[in-house]
Amino acid sequence: MTVDQAIRRVAADAGLRIVSSDGRTWALAPATSANTGNAATPAADDGYRGEEIIVTAQKRVESAQNVPIAITALSQKNLEEQKIEGGPDIMRAVPNLTFSKSNFSSYNISIRGIGTKAISATTDPGVAVSFNNIGMIQNRFFEQEFFDMERLEVLRGPQGTLYGRNATGGVINLITAKPKLNKFEGNIKGEVGNYDSRRMTGMLNIPIVSDQLGLRIAGSMTDRDGYDYNSVTKNRINGRDLWSLRTTLGFENDWLRGNFIWERFRESDNRSRTGKQLCHRDDSPDMIGSTSTGPADGSYNEVRRAYLSTGCKAGSLYDDAAFGTPNGLGIAYISGLHVANILGPVGYDPTTNLQVGLLGYKDPYGGLMQSRNLREIASVRDPRYRASSDILSLNLDIDISDSLMLSSQTAWNWDKVYSFQ
Repeated sequence: MTVDQAIRRVAADAGLRIVSSDGRTWALAPATSANTGNAATPAADDGYRGEEIIVTAQKRVESAQNVPIAITALSQKNLEEQKIEGGPDIMRAVPNLTFSKSNFSSYNISIRGIGTKAISATTDPGVAVSFNNIGMIQNRFFEQEFFDMERLEVLRGPQGTLYGRNATGGVINLITAKPKLNKFEGNIKGEVGNYDSRRMTGMLNIPIVSDQLGLRIAGSMTDRDGYDYNSVTKNRINGRDLWSLRTTLGFENDWLRGNFIWERFRESDNRSRTGKQLCHRDDSPDMIGSTSTGPADGSYNEVRRAYLSTGCKAGSLYDDAAFGTPNGLGIAYISGLHVANILGPVGYDPTTNLQVGLLGYKDPYGGLMQSRNLREIASVRDPRYRASSDILSLNLDIDISDSLMLSSQTAWNWDKVYSFQ
């Protein structure tokens, strides 16, 4: 077989053919079937049509191809196929998006590098999270798992015109599945795994009045032991014990369409807010400009120097020193003991000629080194994580005339989180 024949065979196997108009340039075209004479007709249609993706990125139902926004839309099937179970997993399917979590109860989402690193519990995000097109500043996007979704939309770029504040980087829009008013259906799925892992999701759709009123109930639960180990308490940590329940009442008539949604989420476990934290101990600088911070001998000067310590300093994660512990002499209550001893000394040490205080102090970490196992921590207390959320949402579409429709969206969100680590 010649090279030319091999190329034509490969093209034919792919449903293509090689064509040329001048004998010098070649192109690929859809395969055709010969007809009488030299005429050619297209191959028989196999009935395939590309699936049209319907989105509400611009607060109205339209095809994704007609939306002038960089958008990624994922259906419930897409989420299951790509094993996207929660917010941190969407990085696998959405370009230009990153999800990060540090030692705070909030999180950071960045789209095209735009987000916010101020992620304490009271700060606002740079990427908005919406629930059925309604913005939720406080949400459980980090903890809660996806279930019974119609689709998940990620809009890249500023979206403040339609989505308001906190949409500088973009919007993540969670669209839940709505009741089908003329079909009874349901499903349930369970998973078991190691670490005594158990997961379950289910849905039940009930048409109460055909084509007019329907009820959809969906829920999920996850329960597993922790992947990590606390060498002090001898307990496994970073486990999961959470569940979600959503009830949706849908209704429709000649001039009114809408739905009422109640969603509840609860979590109570020993989840870790973040992974193991590495540290290069910062003993504080010896000199600041031309001024010495004092000799290293003597606890008085050691604590005084610790005022200038950041606890940990920058360094390579691959060095052995990265598994150190912070400079505990710079902790606020250690500094407070030092000040108390200065204000109320009980004598002098003749060997150092320094004041002796009533209260002793020392580095609580003692300069110890951490285990190199990233799944092992050493803490006197295990992490505790408590999160709860209740969302009530009412969405209405009212036909005022044949060419005019009024849409109304109302939501109430009660959110609470407690975390210790």
